[in-house]
Amino acid sequence: MSTIPLTSLGISRPLFASLLLLFFLPLQAISQTTYDEQSILLKLKQDWKNQPPMDSWKSSLPFCN
Repeated sequence: MSTIPLTSLGISRPLFASLLLLFFLPLQAISQTTYDEQSILLKLKQDWKNQPPMDSWKSSLPFCN
């Protein structure tokens, strides 16, 4: 199986690299945002003395369920 060179598609390497960055950077930002939001919620739980409605908020569960 042969691969098609980027230049034959009319795409330069810098343009291709830029497009890859534009695609993958938002994914990294979403991941960080989720972690930050989880940290904030768990800190609130701690500051509010672990009220019963927040019993299900755990760091081991994704996004405090």
